[in-house]
Amino acid sequence: MEDELGDQSWQFDVDSIARMLSPKLLKLERPKYESYPPLDSFTCLSDENAVQTALRSVPTPTTINFASARNADLAEFFNSCVRNCDTAYEKVRGELSSSSPFKLKPREDRWWPTLDFFLYDRKTKDHYDGAAPLRPKLIAGERAPDGSGEPTCYWSMPPNPVPAAMEIRIPVEVDNNWHGILKRAWTYALAQVSAAPLRLFSLVIGVNHKTRRLRFLIYHRGGLTASHEIDLHQARGRRDVQRVMFSILLWQNSEDAGLPSFTNGFESLIPSKDTTSPVRVVTDKVLFHSLSVRGRGTLVVRAVPKSPARPSFIPVYQVVPTRRTLPNRCRPKSEPIKATYGKTTAVPVSTIQSKKYHDKLLRYVPPPDIIGSSGVILPSAYPHGIVSKSSWPNSEKRQIEAKLYDTCDGQFGVPKHLISFEACRLDNAAFSNSIFLPPKSDGTTFALYRWYPLTGQSKLKCSSPDYRTLFVTVTAEEGKSLEHCVGWLSIMNSGFLHRDVTIGNIVKPDNPVQRPAFSTRAFQLFEPYCRPIIDNSGMVTEGLANMHLERDGDGALASSDDDFWMKLQAAVAEDEYLENVVVAAKRLEKVLAKLGISTECKALLIDGDMAAELETYLSSSAHAGVISGTPEFMSFWLRRALEMQNKEYVQNPMDDLHSFVWTALWATIYNPRALEDAGDRASQDVRIWRALLSTGGGKRDSAFVAVTQDWEISDYSPLVKGMSPLLERWMSMLKRLRAAFNAAWKAREAKPNQKLYMFYQFALEGVADYAELLYEQRERLQALQ
Repeated sequence: MEDELGDQSWQFDVDSIARMLSPKLLKLERPKYESYPPLDSFTCLSDENAVQTALRSVPTPTTINFASARNADLAEFFNSCVRNCDTAYEKVRGELSSSSPFKLKPREDRWWPTLDFFLYDRKTKDHYDGAAPLRPKLIAGERAPDGSGEPTCYWSMPPNPVPAAMEIRIPVEVDNNWHGILKRAWTYALAQVSAAPLRLFSLVIGVNHKTRRLRFLIYHRGGLTASHEIDLHQARGRRDVQRVMFSILLWQNSEDAGLPSFTNGFESLIPSKDTTSPVRVVTDKVLFHSLSVRGRGTLVVRAVPKSPARPSFIPVYQVVPTRRTLPNRCRPKSEPIKATYGKTTAVPVSTIQSKKYHDKLLRYVPPPDIIGSSGVILPSAYPHGIVSKSSWPNSEKRQIEAKLYDTCDGQFGVPKHLISFEACRLDNAAFSNSIFLPPKSDGTTFALYRWYPLTGQSKLKCSSPDYRTLFVTVTAEEGKSLEHCVGWLSIMNSGFLHRDVTIGNIVKPDNPVQRPAFSTRAFQLFEPYCRPIIDNSGMVTEGLANMHLERDGDGALASSDDDFWMKLQAAVAEDEYLENVVVAAKRLEKVLAKLGISTECKALLIDGDMAAELETYLSSSAHAGVISGTPEFMSFWLRRALEMQNKEYVQNPMDDLHSFVWTALWATIYNPRALEDAGDRASQDVRIWRALLSTGGGKRDSAFVAVTQDWEISDYSPLVKGMSPLLERWMSMLKRLRAAFNAAWKAREAKPNQKLYMFYQFALEGVADYAELLYEQRERLQALQ
């Protein structure tokens, strides 16, 4: 918990908390669209005169006998709040002004018609792995009918009826210290996110029975926001609790409860570029869910055209991080590092199953900014479904993935991008956690809202609030994990450095997809110099797929086809750095020709939310100290910079290239074929290697050394014996190239554009080395298929 929340804990007065949780509408005078609208941008139902009058008219909630240490007394206190709020609700319905922008439904039709608190203090029926038993002291929900027995509580109701089953709406944790309360409350928030992955916030109530004080705890994508301590011994404090409870019982729809209005977790309304009518799809399979309270919380699903016959229960395969951490782990400013520690293969690790969040009517508001092709998304055009990725990027990475996919759309090794959009509320405001945070314009007073429940003391330097919005990207292809480099180079050619190459981010489509040919001749860096270079047909050369390449007996390009490169090299001769890029590009073209690269693409590089735009990457200080990636797949140098908090380290293409080696190692060792025809000792070694790969740097490195021994005469599987020499050669080649990169980088002062040329030169050299290795090892690799 401490590692995930960092210094992103805030506290506000009761009035602010009541407004945060209240139904709200964007004020008419506010700008039409803000990415992170502050709380003051909204008119809140809790501020209406009718609401304030109704609250004053109801009794003060019952007192609590803390001396008895019976949590049942606490449950009765909350239930008295609910009874009073229900009375106030009916008064507000009758007295709410006709000019009010808010309308209240009958109590039986509001979001939670009833709310009943009762003592629980036992394990819930569903849970997630890697956590202590989930056993809230009290639970609020819709109690099962009388006579059905003691309630059995679920975070997500099972698909089939269970006697006395009840869904947990609000968990309550009671203890004698806030640290213990917050740790357990955080696990309850994780459970709520597991049940509804796209929720904006999770609400938990914490009670310190030693001090007789209460806090409302709002866990959201940017951290934790809590109320100031509320004194339950005082009548005023008990009325404050009742005031916040009333905001909750005023919820009318899914948006009030923190759920996006365009989806119920099963069915979604996806926008199209050219029309105001959405496309209706249903989730067929959850491909990936990165379970977290704070952070991106990535959810990837396959969606298909709506079919009434499809069930509403969706098996979820979650990647739940085990809570191992690196010493002195640093973060890119307000972004927790993307670290999925432990085994990252998709296995069912949670009995809390995502399903339909609700049966309410879906509401669609056209997003103000849609990024993607001009064509309309028609499910019939993609009979095997589309892939939808939802995540909560921070402000620095808000649109980077959408821009990457849109720029690289359909290039070799990159998914077909359909559309990206930022989710918005029904009032057209951004669906953002900014309502739970200090406003951006109030940067000088952030310290007034800081809360340090975990560290116990103020930090000398704190990060800014972690503002996030819900962003959705839709692509056409689904795939299975693999390893490949050309798609990475396509992304780099479009102006982005990926910075997070992992086993889960390189996928193999179920069937090869057609793409424009990958061509080093079409590199954007060369475009200004290519225009004067006209081939015999009068057209600018398009590359491998569109020109006839004569080969000699060894498969190398004949010298007559090098005219393009000779002319290009002459055109850039005055720029030594760019000339080196041309030479590297020429070399890569030749080796790709030997491999027979065509327009048939068999691997795609996905997940660009940690990418960086190269245009400004080396001309500003924005990248300094901002390390991105997944530690298990980081290069030695990048991981050392992470551990040592080296803020001067510049993450570079060599780091991504090393990540491909680690990805290939994972693809080998975690492949079921790694155990085929292996002896008992060899099988045990493979299992040990799997464990070592997900641990610290030294142990991970020892696994690589062990795997790349000479296993030709052994009882290891054919896959391990076949991949071992390739992995060893690949790593050796990259280490030599890394040494050359370091020498060139440090040799002399270079301007930002010259450093960028060095990035491209060594990226091309690295992919060329890899392609040469594949050609050299082609017979061995073909034998493994």
